[in-house]
Amino acid sequence: MFPSYAMDEESYFIVTAYYSPLPNQQYYITGNYEDEVILNGQGIAWASWKWVFSWMLAAPKSYSFGTKIYLEWLGIWSVEDRGGAIVPAGQRWYSHDRIDVWMWFGDEWLRRAMYWGKRKVKGNIVSNISATNLDYNTVPAPTWAVPKVTKIYGKTVTALQAIAPEEIDIFSVSLWKWSDTKLVSKLQEILEVLWYLDKDSYALWEYDTATIDSIYNLQIETQILNTHTDAWAGSYGPKTRKELQNIYETYREEEEKKEAYIENYKKLQGEAKAQSETIIESLWNISYGDISTQVREFQKIMSQLWYFDYKDTAIFWVKTQNSLIHYQTQNNIISDSDAQWAGIFWPQTRIQLEQDIASMLLLEKILQLESEDLYLRYILWEEVVENNDSVSVEEKIQLI
Repeated sequence: MFPSYAMDEESYFIVTAYYSPLPNQQYYITGNYEDEVILNGQGIAWASWKWVFSWMLAAPKSYSFGTKIYLEWLGIWSVEDRGGAIVPAGQRWYSHDRIDVWMWFGDEWLRRAMYWGKRKVKGNIVSNISATNLDYNTVPAPTWAVPKVTKIYGKTVTALQAIAPEEIDIFSVSLWKWSDTKLVSKLQEILEVLWYLDKDSYALWEYDTATIDSIYNLQIETQILNTHTDAWAGSYGPKTRKELQNIYETYREEEEKKEAYIENYKKLQGEAKAQSETIIESLWNISYGDISTQVREFQKIMSQLWYFDYKDTAIFWVKTQNSLIHYQTQNNIISDSDAQWAGIFWPQTRIQLEQDIASMLLLEKILQLESEDLYLRYILWEEVVENNDSVSVEEKIQLI
């Protein structure tokens, strides 16, 4: 009895690959032949008691021996084996039934198995009289897919991890539906950051319709192709790789430039904050009736912030007090001129003024750079100017 959903044309499987080792291979996943046999089996007869043959696979117990399964890209396979990790959907966090396809004997087939990795594949059960078929050449066997060899305590062993995708130049390999899932995911990552691929639209690690469409859009944009009916529409070949590399390198250059500007911006921001704290500290005790250089400094600051339109007299009198009240009401520090703290340079007013002085100083520092770079100006607009009434209209016009 087959699972009821298995006959659905839209069924999917999580497909992994294994092989059978031979003595004196160049590489072993486990580091030696004996452990490799334990991991993969010796490849003489399987759980169905049949002698080995091509197109055999291991499936959960819900699939009877002899069940034929069609797998997109791989053809028709026959269930002849089991495995402790070969489980149905819902176990071991698998969203679909897991099956394991056998890739024959030796180094070449180890490379094919490692290249295949783990993939979500569309498929369905077919008639038991269907002929098994597969062209193994559709599954590449690149040398980089085999595990790395290293030595531990003088003994040569093989790392369990295949070469990391980041060590492979994604712009030097062509990809299509049967390609290595790690490479496909790396391509998808680049397409996403370049806005060719929406992060919620594609199946991770699968060269799916959304990925094909994003490649096609790139090909049309760069005039590699004219229509979707062209033979190579949506395939990641040499011309497409070159164009994507050019676009990605330009993107990375811009990102590095942005990072440098942000770092410089943060530095200037820190300097402005430190200067503002020093200024506020010097104004700490000013009050109505004072005559001092500190009052003069306060009047200059309020004038720069467009709250004091008089000569700086160094006298804290009515005009200075009124400018302070206006500042307090505009920044919601007090409700009106009759409030208890109206016209008094109290802590909440000092905190707000310190922030505004820092913004003003930062504006001055950036304008002094005389930079025409639009991104630096964008940072200034977003972080300092957009919602800051203390920056004058003239300065805003000059900035943008």
